[in-house]
Amino acid sequence: MMKLSATIVTVGLVLLRIKAVIVWIYVKWTDLYPILLPLIQEAEQMALDGKIDKTDRKHIVMDAIALAEVHGWIKVNWLTKQFMPLIVDKIAQSLPDFVITQNAKDIIKKLSE
Repeated sequence: MMKLSATIVTVGLVLLRIKAVIVWIYVKWTDLYPILLPLIQEAEQMALDGKIDKTDRKHIVMDAIALAEVHGWIKVNWLTKQFMPLIVDKIAQSLPDFVITQNAKDIIKKLSE
């Protein structure tokens, strides 16, 4: 009976820890989303304008985050820095597709000629 109680308590503590991590990730997401969204949108626009390559977008956003941290505009701890590329990818996925947007731009350009 003691082993069963200890197992239940251990499982409960593990579940509470998992919940705490999920809440921490959500709080970080809600804190970082308003800061990262303009950076990612600007990088997307630069890619559409042909100023940068599609593969450079993420590097530019990550460098912008590092620069913002140096200037003291945002504070990012070590663990958040590890998750930052995933957050940047997730936000970028929610933006319009690069290929579709570029194709639409080309179609409109051809129609206007």
